[in-house]
Amino acid sequence: MCRPRPKPSPTNWCYCGQARSRMLVRSPIWAVARTWLSKSQATWLQHSRRSAMHRWLSPQTLAIFRKDGRELLRDRRAIFVNLVLPMLLYPVLLLFALQVTQLTQLQPRDKPRVGVVSAPTGLHERLHQAAAGRLPRDVDAAVRSLDLAKPATAVAFEVVDLGTDSTQLGQWAQQLAASVTPSAKVAESLKVAAVTSLRARNLVQALILPDPNCPLPAPTTATSACKLLLLQDGANSDLMETDGLVDRAVQRWRRDVIEDRLRGHRIDVAVLNPLTAHTIGVATTAEAVRTHAAPMLPFIVLVLAVAAAMAPAIDLLAGERDRGTLETLLAMPVRRRDIVIGKLLVVIAAATVAVVLNLLSLGLTAALLANQLTALGGDSVMQGIFAVGLPALALALVMLLPVIALVSAAAVALSAYAQSAKEAQNYLTPLMLVVTFAGMVAVIPSARPSLALDLIPVSGTLLALREALQSAQVPWLHLAVATVANAVAALVLVGWCSKMFDKEHFRYPRLVRAGWGRWAKWRRGQASPDGPEALLVFAVVVLLMTLGGGFLLDAPAWLQATLPMLLFIAAPALGHAWLGAYSLSRDFGLRLPTLRWLVVALALVPLAVAVSLSLGWLQQQVVDVQSLRQAGEAVDKIVGALDATGGLPLQLLCLAVLPGICEELLCRGTLLTGIGRSLGRGWAVLLSALLFALLHQSPLRLVPQAVLGVGLALLTLRSGSLVPPMVVHAGHNALLIVAQTQSWIPDE
Repeated sequence: MCRPRPKPSPTNWCYCGQARSRMLVRSPIWAVARTWLSKSQATWLQHSRRSAMHRWLSPQTLAIFRKDGRELLRDRRAIFVNLVLPMLLYPVLLLFALQVTQLTQLQPRDKPRVGVVSAPTGLHERLHQAAAGRLPRDVDAAVRSLDLAKPATAVAFEVVDLGTDSTQLGQWAQQLAASVTPSAKVAESLKVAAVTSLRARNLVQALILPDPNCPLPAPTTATSACKLLLLQDGANSDLMETDGLVDRAVQRWRRDVIEDRLRGHRIDVAVLNPLTAHTIGVATTAEAVRTHAAPMLPFIVLVLAVAAAMAPAIDLLAGERDRGTLETLLAMPVRRRDIVIGKLLVVIAAATVAVVLNLLSLGLTAALLANQLTALGGDSVMQGIFAVGLPALALALVMLLPVIALVSAAAVALSAYAQSAKEAQNYLTPLMLVVTFAGMVAVIPSARPSLALDLIPVSGTLLALREALQSAQVPWLHLAVATVANAVAALVLVGWCSKMFDKEHFRYPRLVRAGWGRWAKWRRGQASPDGPEALLVFAVVVLLMTLGGGFLLDAPAWLQATLPMLLFIAAPALGHAWLGAYSLSRDFGLRLPTLRWLVVALALVPLAVAVSLSLGWLQQQVVDVQSLRQAGEAVDKIVGALDATGGLPLQLLCLAVLPGICEELLCRGTLLTGIGRSLGRGWAVLLSALLFALLHQSPLRLVPQAVLGVGLALLTLRSGSLVPPMVVHAGHNALLIVAQTQSWIPDE
């Protein structure tokens, strides 16, 4: 029996069949469907927005942010040390540096000494003029410059006439400059004797004219050129002050000799200057200085951000562990991710505020010093630095926020991994070194933004910012790619830290292995490796390949190809498994698969080769890879040597079979298992593939190897064995070698 009909409603479908039929007859079906769909869509959008907001900025996250923020603000001593004290120290330190510079300039010091052996009077005069800063720059200024007398304290160096006292010194110089180069031992002994003679006379360098009878200024019949030798003590710090001046004096004297010879031939000396070039700089001094100072601005912000993020990160995690309040926080009904994000937001806010205040302090201090220094005219150097402009400074700060977030996430993760505040400080000190080294890329003059460098965290953003500050156009594409790369890296660290909060060893660190006893009791450890252990193994592999590769430069080609695979890649992976008592079959998947997966692996080999070749061709169309060809020259030499030594079988063994086994043990064994235990399978696939591509140290193969690494990682997880990816990897390399040998693949 049908229930009593409720009040009609477009969304109420709890009627019996007869009532529903009458309703659909009265109202069109499309109106009912439209009303229902609109309400469903609105409900779905509202739910998705709430879920996204609750995922990253839930009320619990904001509550933790407010709680930790208040705790930081209550610590007045920490605020004074981290924020106020640096702002007060910058003026003091800069004024101190200015005073020290002025005192150094006024302090009397011994002038560098330049010796002259058998030199004519004209060379003596030019050297004295160069030392006094009165060397004429052109012919017309020769007479005027001689009247500009300067005090004795302005003399840059002292000219010493050695006369005939240095006959032996001249002989040594002639032997070193002889057309027939002496042997290495003889040349080394001559250099030791010459530099000993220079230092005994307290000379920076010596000018020697081997033939005193050389016809200078030379009669009209002279056709031979006179030789002037310059002996320099490269280990003397005063050489930089005298080298340029002495070179100018010698060039000026050489011009005098040429002019005298031309006059002897009755030729006008104007033929020496057929063209006069004048360089006119159209850019203002302010713009020029801004261009040169722009690389330092992002680097300064980076260093300030790292220094500002360390203290709050240590206090919020390792400090809470020391105070005994971390257990109380973990006992609250809050998701671990909310705790991590809340604390991360506090660290980001503290670092951002510290960066802004420090930049303001530096700017005000520089402005005050610029007013106190000697006026430099309409375009001063400090005006050039400040000509960057507020929009550019705001752009730098906004685009560096992902970098600040990445650095803060790294500081939070390392502080959470530490067992005490002291241990956290030990972890964060190398972080400062790594981030600073990555930021130094922006200071390299030849470095330019590219899609490959944009994917490197920290470095890509700083390069793009430097380009934006130096040019009129902002490289939005490079900034966007670099921002995404930093954001992804920060999310990885946040995910790792969130999973770390769920681990038992995080809540009870004293119950797990630690300290120096970790090495003695390693084999009693946990059942499977974690992410930090896997990354440490990868760091050891990179270190061994970097340092050990230099010892194999003179080794045979087969040894250069096999020894790194066995000792630098496979040995660390197997050694890590032995130290941790990890099962190669259970933890790393080194077991025989089913016949089905072997067939699948063999079938995937041609597909892997096709994907690699397609990605390589696409990379050549998008990126200019001609400048990166040099990175593969060493590999090409090894391939050619292997072909000449053992032919195709030796190439397949050294370049296909061994890499397929050894690299899979490390990348799909240690890295995939360890990172998957800490971050989950998704991140493990991506990160292990990226590390697999970086392991080859070739920008040309970065994208193809990364895509191949993703496929091999997925194959490992689906098959549960390392053998199928080994088969695909070895088959991929073997097929490429055969195709290259048979000229199936064009060189370009």
